[in-house]
Amino acid sequence: MIPVPGIDFGPMPLTPIALALLLASAAPAQPPADAPPPQVLLGRRADVLRLNLKVRPTVVIVSSNDDFVRAIARWSLAERYPILIDDGTSRAREDIARFVRAFEPKSVLTWKAEAAPDDRLPDDPALFREAIEAASRLAWGARDAEALAEIWKQSQFTPFGVVVASPADPAWTAALALSAGRGQPILWIESKPASISQFISEDQAQALDSALAGRLDELGRPWRGMGDDIDALTLCLSLGVNINAKSGRLALTDALARAKDGTRAAYVGVIPGESPRAAYLAMCSLFLQPRHAWLFDGYKPEMAPPYAVPAAAKLLDQARVEVSTNTPPLGGLSHWRQRTLDGVNFDFIHVNSSGNADFFDLTPGRAFVGDVPFLNKPAMVHFIHSFSLQNPASAQTIGGRWLENGAYCYYGSMDEPFLGAFLPSQIVVTRLLLGAPFAAAVRQDDTRVWKLNVFGDPLATMGRPAPRYDEPLSLEGAVNLEDRMKSALKAQRLDEALAALILLGRDKDAARVASAALADNGQSATPTLAAIALPAAFRERSDELFYGLYERLTPDIQRSPLVNDMLWQVARQSLDSTDDRRVLAWLRASIREECMCDDAEAIAPALRRVFGVEAARSMYGMLLHRATAENVRQRLQKEAARY
Repeated sequence: MIPVPGIDFGPMPLTPIALALLLASAAPAQPPADAPPPQVLLGRRADVLRLNLKVRPTVVIVSSNDDFVRAIARWSLAERYPILIDDGTSRAREDIARFVRAFEPKSVLTWKAEAAPDDRLPDDPALFREAIEAASRLAWGARDAEALAEIWKQSQFTPFGVVVASPADPAWTAALALSAGRGQPILWIESKPASISQFISEDQAQALDSALAGRLDELGRPWRGMGDDIDALTLCLSLGVNINAKSGRLALTDALARAKDGTRAAYVGVIPGESPRAAYLAMCSLFLQPRHAWLFDGYKPEMAPPYAVPAAAKLLDQARVEVSTNTPPLGGLSHWRQRTLDGVNFDFIHVNSSGNADFFDLTPGRAFVGDVPFLNKPAMVHFIHSFSLQNPASAQTIGGRWLENGAYCYYGSMDEPFLGAFLPSQIVVTRLLLGAPFAAAVRQDDTRVWKLNVFGDPLATMGRPAPRYDEPLSLEGAVNLEDRMKSALKAQRLDEALAALILLGRDKDAARVASAALADNGQSATPTLAAIALPAAFRERSDELFYGLYERLTPDIQRSPLVNDMLWQVARQSLDSTDDRRVLAWLRASIREECMCDDAEAIAPALRRVFGVEAARSMYGMLLHRATAENVRQRLQKEAARY
């Protein structure tokens, strides 16, 4: 047996008898005749552990994959706690901050195991797999595979899903978390990371399906029909999720795990990405439950009455889920932008819209990629729209931007699906509230393979929160992030202090520190500090602070898509009245390719008012030189004629 690096195989909590009592409701006993459908039973089985294992109100942050494995191995059947990876990037920092705002912990700890320098995860694939599986077993109180099998046998626990991973793909962190958290076996395959936007051939999809079927058969558990043992499959891999089939373009997560007659054998989702992001997606599914919903209906009232959202809103309200709606005549672009000014705090989002990969039409108005809101908390997203997931690897597309902005579950189309391929919000919400997991709630039942993909854990649910301990976790060697932040502030290590405040979800305090740094003749406001603090200034709607920080960013950060979007969201509100030449110059230099005409139309009157008509004409001349699409050039020429 390969021990988990840095883990002491000490006494294990909870006897099999105690575990049997705990997990009695997890046994897949023969359901009565009036039992809920298997899709609902699947979600309820998935929630058994979550609702019976208490959670410590503590978020643990590690800085390496090795420590992530060691921390998972310290879970037990007596307690669990979320573990996230901070690799020092802004993306990881913002993901952790999102999670902390939603989870509302009593403490946030940073932790690094005391281990020898060479006590790391093995490079050898076979040894690596065994180390990961050992960590998952330890979370169940088992020293080896035989002990885990005995615990499951005595407790009558039956796995209800599997996770798929590759030692060569960094998304294995999600596989470990879901395996340990839900009792799901890991199916290991050989797969190197690839673009999730890649189109694979029908033969490649069939080869993957056959390989997975073979691995599932090796488990020795029924899986070829809904309602048997294995009803969910999570691909913790970065791989092409679009299929070029003879019959047209199809979605991989809809094509896999089907019986010979085409009926669904298991619900499939995909969790791609680097290790910190994959871990974040898994932890969101394991520890967060949506309690704040936003339903936005961008359709005309007469367009598709069954897809109207009031019925879904009523159901959510009855279930004590706080719900906000935008319905006609409040379903236009201006209403969307007003609701998303400083990001959104909703954790379940449903949208009715239409369009292409780079825009979505509302009533009235056309929204663009840059209008996809910043998520202040992780969210499930059900997006009725054509082509949103056509190119999910690109943050310059609708679905790609939702994923980039922190959605932990997303259901959308990779090709024209036609409206009937989507379930109306009332049906989706009904299924979720009955207990069906995300993938089962959003998918049509027993239809042919089609064009909609599920991103995220297919077993994520909208159930009640898990019980919590009163006291935070005590973890040997851990450092309280609050203490670290205070120490950094005292020592004037402002970059470190600000990063800690962001991780703690304390944007207001981060904005105060950043404001003080700017007031200090700007000496402390380095480009690094500005990049860390900018999202906090955006969320706090502190325009003066935002502009002061933006000015200090390096040009490459200023030009990044997410910073561009923040700049436009902040500045657009005052374009009719501003005379700030600095801001107008930034906007002119930051007109976005995907919404070039819209940005130009918004800023042109302000350029004429502040700089003169030649400034507007010059901008349009520059854009006409840049534009390649004929329809864009025609619209630019039409708008330029006004000046």
